[in-house]
Amino acid sequence: MVGLKFNIFVFWGIHVTITQRHQVVSYYLSFFSFGLIISTLGIALPYLADHAGVSLGDAALMFTMNSLGFLFGSLITGYLYDVVRGKYLLSFAWILAAGSTYFLPILSSLTLMCAVNVVFGFANSTIVVGCNTLITRVDKEHTTSLLSAMHVVNGVGAFLTPILFTLVITKTNDVVSAYHIYSFFFLFLAIFVLFTPIHIKKEKKREKKEHVPIKNNNVLLIILLALIAFVYVGSEISFSGWIYTFMKVQFPTFEGNAGYVMAAFWVFMTLGRIFFTYLTKYCRVRVLMIYTLLGAIIGLSFIAIFDSNFVMVWIGTMLSGFFLGSVFPFIVSFGDNSIGMSGKVSGVVFGGTSFGGMLMPYMNGQLFERVSPASTMFSIMISITITLLIFIILYKKAPANEKEVTSIIGKTVYEPPLVTKVDN
Repeated sequence: MVGLKFNIFVFWGIHVTITQRHQVVSYYLSFFSFGLIISTLGIALPYLADHAGVSLGDAALMFTMNSLGFLFGSLITGYLYDVVRGKYLLSFAWILAAGSTYFLPILSSLTLMCAVNVVFGFANSTIVVGCNTLITRVDKEHTTSLLSAMHVVNGVGAFLTPILFTLVITKTNDVVSAYHIYSFFFLFLAIFVLFTPIHIKKEKKREKKEHVPIKNNNVLLIILLALIAFVYVGSEISFSGWIYTFMKVQFPTFEGNAGYVMAAFWVFMTLGRIFFTYLTKYCRVRVLMIYTLLGAIIGLSFIAIFDSNFVMVWIGTMLSGFFLGSVFPFIVSFGDNSIGMSGKVSGVVFGGTSFGGMLMPYMNGQLFERVSPASTMFSIMISITITLLIFIILYKKAPANEKEVTSIIGKTVYEPPLVTKVDN
């Protein structure tokens, strides 16, 4: 029965067993649900501020606390995914997420809300690190396709939350019901994940091991990968966080519909992920990564240079979303192929993303207020250019053959890659 194969993701030509299918569904559903989480705080902030009786400026502290929890979670759970079975950590994370989304909207103290957001951020990082680590253990042959497709469903979730929350706010003039709907769904997901099959360890015949000298400094590669994650994710969050306000300031007559530009960004991110995932069948990830970053730089330059041209800003937003959509899954895939994405490595990489998420949106916000809205877009464009330059360095330092990893830091104890063919 284990050998019986199903054909899913036919568009990408991925074949999986029954066991793998269950694993993929668990990780994809989890990452889709993380997409639902991404924009909740941004939409709910005015209502949470009213509940706590504080200004929006004070309530913004919740963003920092969420990122702080994400940072701690990335560093701690990255190690744990190497020593315990991942489904238990992932299930526990969804229990924390369910509790956080239930209590957050009914609290009346900013201090308590900040504390809950630290827990919420910790849960989020455990989910992100877990999904991106565990999916690489399903089928090594199709890691890139599985990762990219997983980030596609994440984009769908991120697109749906603004719509769902808006519908609830229209009916109730608050966000409590929306949060509670999510809470019960996350609790269901925690139970579902518990039934995910564990990854089977490959049985090999005893062979005399040959010593393979380390040809690459993996510590340097991990640092470069984390630095890319820091700059890129900080840039992406800055763009998605400021493009809405940018449209309101630059085009006052369009103010009431400024949210549509955010919807367009997420839609084109998802389309870009689908398109570039398909291209992985024909091109290596390291080559596609360069193309996506170059395309994003061009899109951002349209916005930064033609900041008063409504059409060019829209074109730049759509181009930026289309090319940025695949960057992060490619980062993870490249890291797995060239370094080995153990839980520890994932923790360091996602620690970099949390630092970027804490620092860069704030820095770009200062530019927005003190210099000009266009300066923020220039800053983001420069950051993506820096990402490209760092990746070129990593490209040169990493093994020439992506599948030849000469040294892996932190071996997986319970969940090495699943074997799709079992020898009798």
